[in-house]
Amino acid sequence: VVSVGDEFTVDGVKYQVKSMTSGAEKVWVTQQEWTSATLVIPDSVTYDAIKFAVEYVDQRAFRNNTTITSLDVAAHKINSFAFEGCSNLTDVTLREGVTTLYRDAFKGIAATSITLPASLKDLDEYGYFCPFPDNNLTEFVVAEGNPYLTVGEDGALYNKAMTRIYAFPFN
Repeated sequence: VVSVGDEFTVDGVKYQVKSMTSGAEKVWVTQQEWTSATLVIPDSVTYDAIKFAVEYVDQRAFRNNTTITSLDVAAHKINSFAFEGCSNLTDVTLREGVTTLYRDAFKGIAATSITLPASLKDLDEYGYFCPFPDNNLTEFVVAEGNPYLTVGEDGALYNKAMTRIYAFPFN
């Protein structure tokens, strides 16, 4: 029997059960050592015949991992510092379904461009921190149909009304 707090691994990724409410079973990706260049985090996983929504990539889950070069993530939220210091991370794919990126989630990555899905609406937890500081980003791309975000003529990432700036490309 699976319970809240239990941990399990699917396709090499460690998860922890956070909710067992029927129809709303949820897991978080936990802190772990990752030894492959490619990391795929789906929007859901099945364990013990139960389908769990992948709600969060937890704080510091892959912090300072220099092995990861390619990330494909569909978890709903990417918590603070989740990929901070992943200095060889050059390819980031954020899938539809990703709604929230928290403080310093991608601080210090090597990617030069990042495409933000139409589902992404929240980019900081406190209103003044950026998910993308101290990195090599030269381009933000916002998926067509995103009602929350836009890229200005200056290349910076803004809210749709252009009344709030979230991030500048650093180079």
